[in-house]
Amino acid sequence: MITSIKTKIKMAALLSATLFAGACSTLDLKYTRNYYNSESKRAKVQAVADQRSQQISDHQTFYGKKLECLRDMHAGFFDTVRQSALQSGVTTGNGYFRMAVAPFRDKTGKVFDINSTAISDMVMDAMSHFRHFDLVETPLFPDTLIESRNNFLHPNYVLADGIVQNFSSTMTSLQHVPTGVNFPSNYYIAGALTQYDEEGVLPNTNIGVDVYQYQYSRDIQAITATVNMRLIDSWTGAVMRVNGTNELATVSLTNTFYAVKNTHNFFRLIGSKDYGIDYSARVADPKMAAVKEMIDKGVYQLLDKFLKPYKTSEQSC
Repeated sequence: MITSIKTKIKMAALLSATLFAGACSTLDLKYTRNYYNSESKRAKVQAVADQRSQQISDHQTFYGKKLECLRDMHAGFFDTVRQSALQSGVTTGNGYFRMAVAPFRDKTGKVFDINSTAISDMVMDAMSHFRHFDLVETPLFPDTLIESRNNFLHPNYVLADGIVQNFSSTMTSLQHVPTGVNFPSNYYIAGALTQYDEEGVLPNTNIGVDVYQYQYSRDIQAITATVNMRLIDSWTGAVMRVNGTNELATVSLTNTFYAVKNTHNFFRLIGSKDYGIDYSARVADPKMAAVKEMIDKGVYQLLDKFLKPYKTSEQSC
């Protein structure tokens, strides 16, 4: 009988605790809903979000602004070319020539993965500042990224004997065709990250000082990266030549960025006890930002080099 009473008391306590916990959860949920349903509370949350988002800024490099200057400087030239191309039937729609981007890969394998399309996207972003070309969007997978830059329907694509010419136009209804068939480009930019050296440009310097109970060291590391870029005619696959010269529309840019580490160590014997403080600080140029700056400058120099013969004013960017 006593055991039965004890069991009932335990069950009642357990049931009470369960109900109480459920009531707390219900109250918490009700409170939370009321909190976020309140206009004043939502305004406070939004104000905090606005403050937090102020650290998000438009990514604009120095040469991104120079690309916009180059765009404005050649606006009259491109307006004339666009009208002429429309009248002759070379272009349709809004008359803009199309620009695409070849797969830009890190051929050193030290900054980006071999399948990364990060550099290709940097080139697309740089070209978006110029705006005088329609940019042909490309698939993200690297092996198909190449297809948006080729005009397979152009007569210059001569196929082997036994294969029907312009076969892609007849296969459109049979299977998915590459982006380059449906939206072929007139030009594309190709290139690669070809150098990434962490040693060799400057000696990696390590300086140490030891004075009584104080030690100091300073380590400097130089990293060098190189990007090659080319402007290609999509209809021939040839590197474009600068009009009136025998020069090719290519650029090669090298950027050196640094990492510096300072280390301090202080030791002092006080009485029978040892006391020590270690302090180190490391500052370095960001790798990705350094590559983006090279890409923006490369696109600027490539376009400036190609357009220089058509310059109509003495203005300079």
